[in-house]
Amino acid sequence: MKSLIKKIGTLGASLVPLVTNAQGDIDQLKWGVTGLQSKSDVASYIGSILNWVFGILMVISVAMILYAGFRYLTAAGDETKVKSAKKTLTYALIGVGIALLSKAIVLVIASILGGTTNVSS
Repeated sequence: MKSLIKKIGTLGASLVPLVTNAQGDIDQLKWGVTGLQSKSDVASYIGSILNWVFGILMVISVAMILYAGFRYLTAAGDETKVKSAKKTLTYALIGVGIALLSKAIVLVIASILGGTTNVSS
């Protein structure tokens, strides 16, 4: 379990520059307090947040699928390890499905309400 936590921590630490935009130009950041001028601004911010969350969920899901495959390959015929690896793979695939459904639901609701979000299909 400690090894898994170390691996997840290493993965998280390697994604920090992407999340913080540490390598980007400071002038390109739009974190100034400008206020929300219309409903489309709110939808744009929500869409941006949902894109980030979706991306993070997909990275975690792919990592878990790879981890399940590794556990399956190293099970060496032990039925309990194989069963555990299959369970991990099942839950990772359920996570991918939930992430895809959540994005689809947001797009459907946005189209029904007539708004546009920054969520790309």
